[in-house]
Amino acid sequence: MPASPFSRSSIRCLVAVLLAGCVGGGTDSTNAGLNAAGATAQYYGGPVTPNAKVYVVWWGDPAKINSAVTAAHGGIADFYAGVTNSSFMDWLNEYNTNIPAQAGSHSGSAGTGQFIGRGNYAGTLTLSNIPSGNVTDAQIQSTLDGAFAAGTLPRPDENALYAIYFPPGVSITLDGT
Repeated sequence: MPASPFSRSSIRCLVAVLLAGCVGGGTDSTNAGLNAAGATAQYYGGPVTPNAKVYVVWWGDPAKINSAVTAAHGGIADFYAGVTNSSFMDWLNEYNTNIPAQAGSHSGSAGTGQFIGRGNYAGTLTLSNIPSGNVTDAQIQSTLDGAFAAGTLPRPDENALYAIYFPPGVSITLDGT
């Protein structure tokens, strides 16, 4: 099997996304999850993604996105197909929520009994009805809402994870900053 063009940091980023509801727990951005210094994650009482179902979403024409990412073989789809059904996902069972919440507003509350297991790559989809140029977070949310309503994207469920890839040069503005 050829070496993957995706690094361990790509895998760590996916893990952080999968655990975001668990370790972030809410709106407290000062204590929002995985500590960069290597401390262990804390359970805030929120949901986790039990069996990630990853949809790769191209923002516009995939020909304008890095060809190493969009490649039919060895691209990002192969990465998600491999990592979601691998021992990397098995390791996430240490974040099962069968323990009391350790921090945040739910601290001390009983765990929610959620378990993290293997997932799958669910497919690649293209958003074609998109705003041109740079976008705001609100425009992205509106575009996604429209795609869900039109059936272009499958509706979210507890396992859905949408990995959205933008072409080079597109800047995203959050809350006007």
